[in-house]
Amino acid sequence: MNSSYKVQAWFFAIALFCVATLSFFVLFPYLSSLFLSLVFAVVFAPLYGKILTNFGGRKNLASLATVFIIIIIILLPLSFLGYLLFQDAQDFYIQATENGKISSHVIIGGIAKIETEITRIFPSVSLDLGSYAREASGYVVRNLGQIFAGIFSVAFQLVLMILGLFFFLRDGKQFKEKFVALSPLSDKYDDTIIHKLKLSVTSVVRGALLIALIQGILSGIGFAIFGVPNSVLWGTLAGIAALVPAIGTALVSIPAIVFLGFTSGWGYALGLIIWSIIAVGMVDNLFGPYLMRHGIELHPFLILLSVLGGIAFFGPIGILAGPITISLLFALFDIYPLVAKGEE
Repeated sequence: MNSSYKVQAWFFAIALFCVATLSFFVLFPYLSSLFLSLVFAVVFAPLYGKILTNFGGRKNLASLATVFIIIIIILLPLSFLGYLLFQDAQDFYIQATENGKISSHVIIGGIAKIETEITRIFPSVSLDLGSYAREASGYVVRNLGQIFAGIFSVAFQLVLMILGLFFFLRDGKQFKEKFVALSPLSDKYDDTIIHKLKLSVTSVVRGALLIALIQGILSGIGFAIFGVPNSVLWGTLAGIAALVPAIGTALVSIPAIVFLGFTSGWGYALGLIIWSIIAVGMVDNLFGPYLMRHGIELHPFLILLSVLGGIAFFGPIGILAGPITISLLFALFDIYPLVAKGEE
């Protein structure tokens, strides 16, 4: 009897491993969409709960209404921003290429003025900024082509994400109960892990990413006002740079200020400096503490490493997956002493 039980257990374990592995590869192309839909479901779960109460407990209608609100207030504006970015990047691509080659007079024109001025002020300094600019421009242009080619894939993934969001909102409670039932850990440990993950998701999305989005939009507006070309493209890069602690949007705004100073005049550069300090810089100070309250308590440097490592390992989705993974690690660290002592 005991021997038969071991055979059954081993057979079940092997079968489970094989089927789980196969299922992973079946779902792998859509994991990013499922992950994003799960993240949005966690962030907007309180809104769904309120709508569900107002709808008398009708889950389908409540989930559909929540998804509709998310589409209106988030996905449509982001899609419009993506369209503007696509147009800006396309213009940059067309202007920057001639017969498939980098056009030096478009990309290097402003850089050459900066190089000439610096050489005039400091005759002993030898610069060749043009070669670096050509190399950087070539990298950007090559990757823009990949972005254009993947636009339909992005649209398809977006549809899947919306469908996944509907079901995660509607059936989220059942998914949680199933996870707790399958987990060998005590229910209170499972609740701790789930609670930490919720804090991580809301902190990353509502805090770091929302602040970065606002700063990127404001940076793009400032670039457009003071005459920086392709302002949407550089505003997007500023939003990405905003994820870097301590430095943030300065990674993009400082080169833009220098560029304006040498090409359009230092009055424009001064205007962009003031805009960057007041409109962009104050966002972190005004909204940061409110948006990040009750969130995860990770050191800013650790958040930076988790974002960079997440992007390197997971791709763009790593902006979310990296910090969430590290938060899960710390959640497990929190309950480890209790598990090691055998406490229930």
